[in-house]
Amino acid sequence: MRSSGSSLRRLSSTGSDTPQQQTFLEQLLDKVLLVAVDGDPVAYLARAAVDGSSVLNVVATLSVGFCTPFGSDHRGKWGLKMRHILLDLVKATLRLIDYQPDLIEATLAILNGSESYWQLLKRPREFREAEPAAIFLEDEAFMSRLFYEAQSRFPYETLPYLEFCRALAISFAEQGEEGIPAMWPKLARTESFTSALPMSFTAYQLIQDDEESSFIQLTADLEITENEQVRAMTYYKTLKQSNSVILAESMNLRRVPQGTKGIVLSETKPLVVRWYHEYSPLAYLGMLLNSASLKGSMTGQSLQGNSQSPEIVVEIIDLLSIMLFAAAKGASAQKASFSALEMTQSILDEASVGLNHGQDIISVVFDIFEQELSRQSKGTEEAHLGILIRCVQFAQALLHVMPDRVWPFLGRSILTGAKDSDSQLNIVLASTEMAMGRYDFLVGCIHLFEALVEDAVTHAVVRKSPTRAVARFTAPQPLGTGVSQIVMKNVLLRFQRTMIHVYESLPTWKFVQMDQKFEINSRLSTIFHQLLTCCFGIEDQPDINQKLNGSLIPAAEHTINVLLAPSGTDLTQDYLTSILQEGVYQALSVEPPNSMYWVQQTVSALELITTLLRLNTMLEYPRSRLEEQMLESVSLLARTYTSYPMFRQPVIELLDVLVQNADMVNGQPVSLLSHMGQDAATQFLEVLLLIDEPLCNRGLSVTIWKLLSKVVSKRQQWFAIFVLTGEAPRKVIKKRMSDSSSHNHRASLLQVALDRLSNIGRLQPRTASAMLEFVAFAADSWPWILAIAERHPYFLTAITDYVSQVETVSNTTQNRSNQAEVEYYKIQITSYITEILAMYTHYARLAGKNSYAKDLLPNLAYVSKAAIVAPEYNASLHSNLRQNFEARFGDCKLTAFKRTSLRPALLGDSFYYDLDLAHQMLKLDSGWKGRDRGGFAAEFARANVNLSVVEAQISLLHSWKFLAVELSKSLAKDDEYQKIMAEVVTDCLRTNAQNTLPQVVFKRLAQSRGDLAFALLQCLIKAHSARPEVKSILFTAWDAMRAHGRDLATVFDNDQAPYCRTLLKILCLSLQSHASLHPSQGFTNHERPQSDPRPSAANATLTTSLEILKVIVAHGFRSLTTLLHSHNNQNNPLVLPADFALLSAILRTSLQVPGIERHTTTLLSIFADAQTSRYTSTLLSWSDQLTTNRDPVYGELSINFLLEMSVSPALAEALAVEGILNHISNTNLIKYLRTSNRGFGPFDQPARMYNIWVRGILPLLLNLLHAIGASMAAEISAALTQFPGQIARANTVFTYYSNPPPPSSLPAMGVKDEETRG
Repeated sequence: MRSSGSSLRRLSSTGSDTPQQQTFLEQLLDKVLLVAVDGDPVAYLARAAVDGSSVLNVVATLSVGFCTPFGSDHRGKWGLKMRHILLDLVKATLRLIDYQPDLIEATLAILNGSESYWQLLKRPREFREAEPAAIFLEDEAFMSRLFYEAQSRFPYETLPYLEFCRALAISFAEQGEEGIPAMWPKLARTESFTSALPMSFTAYQLIQDDEESSFIQLTADLEITENEQVRAMTYYKTLKQSNSVILAESMNLRRVPQGTKGIVLSETKPLVVRWYHEYSPLAYLGMLLNSASLKGSMTGQSLQGNSQSPEIVVEIIDLLSIMLFAAAKGASAQKASFSALEMTQSILDEASVGLNHGQDIISVVFDIFEQELSRQSKGTEEAHLGILIRCVQFAQALLHVMPDRVWPFLGRSILTGAKDSDSQLNIVLASTEMAMGRYDFLVGCIHLFEALVEDAVTHAVVRKSPTRAVARFTAPQPLGTGVSQIVMKNVLLRFQRTMIHVYESLPTWKFVQMDQKFEINSRLSTIFHQLLTCCFGIEDQPDINQKLNGSLIPAAEHTINVLLAPSGTDLTQDYLTSILQEGVYQALSVEPPNSMYWVQQTVSALELITTLLRLNTMLEYPRSRLEEQMLESVSLLARTYTSYPMFRQPVIELLDVLVQNADMVNGQPVSLLSHMGQDAATQFLEVLLLIDEPLCNRGLSVTIWKLLSKVVSKRQQWFAIFVLTGEAPRKVIKKRMSDSSSHNHRASLLQVALDRLSNIGRLQPRTASAMLEFVAFAADSWPWILAIAERHPYFLTAITDYVSQVETVSNTTQNRSNQAEVEYYKIQITSYITEILAMYTHYARLAGKNSYAKDLLPNLAYVSKAAIVAPEYNASLHSNLRQNFEARFGDCKLTAFKRTSLRPALLGDSFYYDLDLAHQMLKLDSGWKGRDRGGFAAEFARANVNLSVVEAQISLLHSWKFLAVELSKSLAKDDEYQKIMAEVVTDCLRTNAQNTLPQVVFKRLAQSRGDLAFALLQCLIKAHSARPEVKSILFTAWDAMRAHGRDLATVFDNDQAPYCRTLLKILCLSLQSHASLHPSQGFTNHERPQSDPRPSAANATLTTSLEILKVIVAHGFRSLTTLLHSHNNQNNPLVLPADFALLSAILRTSLQVPGIERHTTTLLSIFADAQTSRYTSTLLSWSDQLTTNRDPVYGELSINFLLEMSVSPALAEALAVEGILNHISNTNLIKYLRTSNRGFGPFDQPARMYNIWVRGILPLLLNLLHAIGASMAAEISAALTQFPGQIARANTVFTYYSNPPPPSSLPAMGVKDEETRG
C-alpha cells in the first residue's frame, strides 16, 4: 500500500532524479497515506470530512440558509439548481458513508430546502417537477441506501421514515399509465416491520445463527398494538369485532402472524427485530394518530415519552396534508386517470383502515386539533403548538377536495369561538405566539381563512343551483354541495372578526422574522380585498343577501363597518397608512428583505384602499376617515410611486379614485396639489413625464393617461395647470407677467401627448385611445389647449389624416377575436378624434377661420356613415349564451356576472361580464373551458368583445353629433353640407326605425340619434333649405314614429317617453318644410314652400299629414289626456305640459300643408272619431285641479288646442255645432275668469288667466265668427257678455288710447303701464 502510494507522487518535469519541493496537495496526500495504511484513502477522507469536519452539517446549512434567498426573486429557480448540485455531492458519498443521522439530515435539508409548507404549495408545477425529490425518487442509489433503509427500520425509528415520506410525497414524479404519484404505492404496502420485542415475549425460535446475523421465527402471534403501546388504548373497541377491526387484522395491522421470519438487529434486551411482514404503513400511521387522540381524550396524559410523541404526531399529520395537496394538484395532470376526490378518498380510506367503524382519519385529526386547543387555553405543559399548526394545514388541504367535512367542523370548533365561547385563536396568540415573536399558527389560520373564502366563491354557483334527489344510479352531487349557508356565514364572520382584530393590533407585536409581519399584512389585505370584490364587484342586486356570494356578505359588511368608519380615529385606518410608509422605507433601504412579502403587502394595501374608496362611493356613504387620511397623505403616495416600480400601477389607480371622489363633493373639491406640496408635486410630475419608460409597461401607461384625464376634467385646477404646462401655477403667472421669451419652457405631459399622437399610427391602440381621451378632456375643460394644439406642427394634421384613412368597420369583429382589439379601439380612437375636431371647429369659428370647416368636410366620409350605422350587436351570440348558461347552471343568471362600478374595466374581453371572477367561480365546471377553447369562457370573451364594439360605436355617435352640429353653424348655407345634413337625419331616423338591438342598447342609441337628427333638421329649417332630401325627411320621420309606437299612451307609460318627444319634435320640423307659412313667419315670398307639382309627391305628403293628424294629434291628444288624469303624479309625471304644446304645434303645421283644405271630410271624420273637442273641454275642466303653484297651465294648453283647430273653417264649424262655447263656459277655470269685476291683467295672479283670455278665448271667438258668419254672431255676443270685467277693462284701454292724457298730467315717477297692456 505504501509503495502504491509512492507511485502517486508526481515526478519532476525535467526528468531529473533530484527531488523537487512538494506541493501542499502532495504533502497532504502523503500524510493521509501514512495514516490509512490498510484502507482506502478516499473513504478515509470522506469519513474524516463527515466525522471531523462536519461537512454534512455544512451541506444542510447551505441547503437551508443559502440556496433559497438567491432564488427568491426568480421563483426559486436558481435555488433549485444549487440544491441539485448539493444532491449530486451527497450521492457521490453514499458508497463511502454509512446510513447515519448527519447523512439523513443533510439529505432531508436538500430535499426540503428552506421553504415553508405554504411557500412549497405556491410553487408552480413545472418547478415542483424539477424538485430534488423527483430526482431522488428516480435514483436507485438514493432509494436503496436511504429511503428503503429508513423504511426497513420503521416503526422502530419512526421519524426518519416519516420525514423522508413527507419530503418525497410532494413530488409529481409519476409511475404507470394511470399517472399515480410514484411515492404513494410505497406508503400503501411494505414488507418489513421493525420493532423491539417485549421483555416478556418468548414465542420465537432461532432458525439461523452466524457471525453476521441471526434469524428467528415466531411460534405465536405477536400483537403489534401491544408492542407499540396502542392496544392499551384500543382494547375496548376490539370487543365489538367491528368491520374495521376485522379488516385491520386481515391486513396484518394488529399482529404479526405466527411463522413470520425476522432478522435480529440488536441482541441486547429488548431485542430489536426486523420482521418480514407485509402491511400498510399509511394504515399503521392512522392507528398511531388514533392512539394519540384516545390518549388525549381518555386520560389527558401527555404524549411525551411514548411512541406517539408530539413530533411523530406532527410528522404524520404533515405527511397527510402533503399527500392531500399532491392529490388535488396531481389530479390535474393530463395523464391522470383519477379525479382529485378519488385520489384523496383512496388516501384517507387507506389511513382509516385500522380505525373503528364509524370513524375515519379526518375525525381523528380534528379530535386531536380540538384537544390541543383546549390544552393551549389551559396553559398545560403538554400543549404542543406544532400539532395545531399541522392540523390547520390538514384542514386547509382537505378543504380543496372535501369542503363538506371542513365547514361543519369549523362551525362547531372552538378555534374562532363557536357557541359563544372565546376564540381559542386569540388565546393561543396572546399566550404563546406573541411571547415567542413567531406566528406560524396565525399564518396557518390566515391561509385557512383564505382557502375558506376561495371555496365559498368557487362553489357559489354549484351551491346556488337546486340540489337533485339522490338516487342509486344517478351521478354524485357536485363537489362542495351540501354545506349549509348559515354555517358558512357564521364561520366566515367569526374568522373575519378575529382577523380584523389581528389587523388592528399587529403594529404593537414583536416579530423575530419581519417577513412574517409582511406576509400577514399582505394576506389579510388580499383577503379583505377579495371579500369586497366578490360581494360588490358583480351582480348589481338590490337585495345583497340574494347575491351568488351571499355567504360572504356578513364578513364583507363587517369589513366595511370597520375600515370605512365615517369619522373618528381608527387604528386599522391608521395602520393602512403605516404599511405604505413601511413600503417606502424598505424600498429605499440599502439592503431590502430577500423575500418579496414587503412588496406584496404594499401592493395589496394600495389595492384594498382603492377598493374601499370605490365601494364608499358606490354605496353612497358619507366621506370616510380613510379617504380623509389618503387626501392628507398624497405626498406619501407620491413617494410610494417613485420608490419601487411595482408600486406605480396601484398608486396611480388610488390617485384616480381620489380625484374622482373629490369632484363629487358639494362646493370646491379638495386640491391634491395643496396636500402634496410644490416641491413634491414637481418631482412627482417629473417622474410622471417618463410615463412607462424605461420598462415600457403599457398597462401603467394607460392608467397614467386615465388619471391625467380625471385631473384635467374634475376641478383640480392647480394640478391640471401643472400637468398641462409643466410648471407650478404661481410660476406660470409670474412668467406671464414677465417677459416669457426669457424663460425656457419645461416639457409638459400635454406636450408629450401631442408629440406621441403625431405618430398615432405607430402607437399601441389602448395607449393611443387613453392619450386622445386626455387631450379631449383637457380641451373641453381648458379651451386654451386648442391654441396649443393648433400651434403644434403635426398633431391636427395627423389626427385628421387618421380619420380620413381609417377603414370601414367590418363584421369580422364578431368572428375573428385576434382582430377584435384593433377594431373596437379603432372606433374608440376615431370617436375621441371626432370630439377633438368638434371642439377645434368651434374654436376656429370663433377665431374667424371659417374655411376650416369647409376643408375638414371631405375627411369625414367614414365618420358620417360609421357613426349612424346600427352597431354590430351579435344578437344570436348573446341569446345563445344566456340560454345555454342558464340551462346548465340552473338558477344562476348570466347577469350575475355583470360588472359594477367597483371594478371598472377597459374595452376588451372582460368589458361587461367580469371574466376573472367568472373564471374563479366556474372553473371547476367542465363546461367553462370546454373542448378546444369552446366553452363558456370563450363565449364570455366573445360577448364582451362584441359589447366593446357596440360601446365604441355609441361613443362615436355622440362625438359625431357634436361635430355635425358644430359644422352646421358654419356651413348651414352650404348646399353640399345641407345635403350631408339631410342624409344624416334620414340615416338616423331610418336606423332607429329598423332597430334589431335589445332595448337596453337601443335606448341609448335612439336618443342620441334622435337628438342629432333634431339639431341638424333645425339648422336646415332655419336655413330655409329647399332641397328635395329635406322634404323627404317627413316620410322617414313618420316611419320611425310608427316603428316606435302609434299609441302615445303606451309609449309615454314607459322609459321611452324622452325619445318619443324627440320624434314628435322632428315630425313637427319635417312638416314645416311642406307647410305654406305667412311671410312674417320666416319665409320670403319667393322662398315660400309650394305644393309639390308632382301629383304623387303631393298626394304622399297629404296622406302622411292626414295620418299624422289622425294618429298623433287626434288620438294622441285623447291618449295623453287620459294618461294625465290617471297618473297625476307631480313628482314624477308621465305627461308634461310641453307634450300638449307639441301636439298643438303639429296640428298648426299640418293644417298649413298645401292642399289640406281639400280634405275637409277626412279632417272632420278624424277629429269626430277621436272625440277631440270633448277631451279638450274635459282637459279644460280638470285644469283647475292640475295646477302647479296655482298655475293653470293645462287650461291655457286646452284653449290653445281649440284655437288651432278653429283655424280650419270646417273644424271651427264642427266645434260650433258641438256647442264648444257652452262646454268651456261651464268649466271652473272660465267661471273663475268671470268672477273678477275689474278683469284680469297681465300682472294679476295667476298671470296665465290673462293669456287664456287674450290669446285663447278672444281669438277662438273670432275664428268661430269668421268661419260661420252672421249666424254665429248672437252666440258670440252672448259669450262675450259673460265676461263683463274683461270687457270693461278692454273698454278702458281703448278709451285711454283714443284720448291720451297730456304729458304734464302723468306722475313724476311714471305710470304703471299695466292697463296699456290690456
